[in-house]
Amino acid sequence: MTAGGDVPIVNPAAVATAPSGGAQQGVPRGGRVRRLSGSDRLVVLLMVSVPLVLTMMFVVLPALASVVLSFSNWDGIGGLSTIKWVGWKN
Repeated sequence: MTAGGDVPIVNPAAVATAPSGGAQQGVPRGGRVRRLSGSDRLVVLLMVSVPLVLTMMFVVLPALASVVLSFSNWDGIGGLSTIKWVGWKN
């Protein structure tokens, strides 16, 4: 039976209720949460460290280098020893 064509009318007595006793689904009996195993810790470490290292290499370090180079006089040709510090004059 529906009201308005597409909204079903639900009998409140037929709706399932939560189990009594305060039991929560997904929580172990003692309330303790399982710790990660050694291989799980390694996987988490890799999943965090690999993107972090790549972001540092390809985003943060070039951004910092561009800020440092903006205070220098260097045409980009030659070694790093040809960089001349000019400070605020640039």
